[in-house]
Amino acid sequence: MQQVEQCDAALVIGEDIAATAPRLALSLRQLVRNRSFALAAEQKIAPWQDAAVRGIGQSLRSPSGNWCPATMP
Repeated sequence: MQQVEQCDAALVIGEDIAATAPRLALSLRQLVRNRSFALAAEQKIAPWQDAAVRGIGQSLRSPSGNWCPATMP
């Protein structure tokens, strides 16, 4: 699971990981959080400034999300 937290991106297709693999879901949330910390460090924001770090993460496109296949008419 630590590898998931360290990777650049993750793709989960057709699975509700919060229900079927909660530990994996936590690792994916940590992946997003780690990216926020990395961007904060680039902008010289201290990691203990939680609101600022979370704010940076909110303004980015998250590497996680729910994608649904397009329906054809």
